[in-house]
Amino acid sequence: MHRLEDIVVYQSVLDSISPEGKDRPSLLVEVAEFFREADYRPGILEEEPEETLTINLRAFDCYTFVEQCLAMALVFTEYRRTWDNYIGIVRQLRYREGIVDYASRLHYFCDWLDYHAQGGIIKDVTAALGGVPYRKHIHYMTSHEDLYPKLKDKEIKEKIRSVENALERKLGYYLPLPLKEETTLGIKHGDIIAFTTDTEGLDVCHVGIAVRDKEDQLYLLHASREAGRVIKSPSPLLDYLEKAKTISGIMVARPL
Repeated sequence: MHRLEDIVVYQSVLDSISPEGKDRPSLLVEVAEFFREADYRPGILEEEPEETLTINLRAFDCYTFVEQCLAMALVFTEYRRTWDNYIGIVRQLRYREGIVDYASRLHYFCDWLDYHAQGGIIKDVTAALGGVPYRKHIHYMTSHEDLYPKLKDKEIKEKIRSVENALERKLGYYLPLPLKEETTLGIKHGDIIAFTTDTEGLDVCHVGIAVRDKEDQLYLLHASREAGRVIKSPSPLLDYLEKAKTISGIMVARPL
């Protein structure tokens, strides 16, 4: 599901960015910068009564912002840069084996990270940065059926429960707070940063894109619930994380 305006925005991105000589992380940041000040809109993928391939380039939640910017960065390295090709890439990023089905959607970030790391699209560099094993009982979706109306279908709910059970065995690594400045030196411009959380049953509560300014200071470019739009964090990442209340650490993934 999309509107004509989304196709117009997509073409504007293609017209605004020259991909020659740039790697995917750099392209990811350029695409993300194009969408700075776009509206924040929570739960975009939960709005339709039936699961559909929803693409909205006019507003984002934190997950669709990273996902759709990454899809465009991938498009720039493809021979065919058509709208249909972009839709296909989004489908492959969002759904296991590209199957548009609620239970096949990669709802949890750790599941998304593990799946696409295996597919060679991204690399989980958290352990290499000094991360420690992330251990947690994952059950947030099936414990909050009121937030996910499609889970009223018992068959779908059981499929999601199976995903949650399997996910506990592949949560990977995280960098616990407080972070040391030397740890963040290994985070590169264009890395994907996910915030792990103290919230019971949930793996990750927020995602964004690492950006470094001319002084090599590290910031987060993200769709912010608090700001109501896509912004660069007003303070460097370390300062931003110091104010966090429910964040337990970060994961870092690098587009390949």
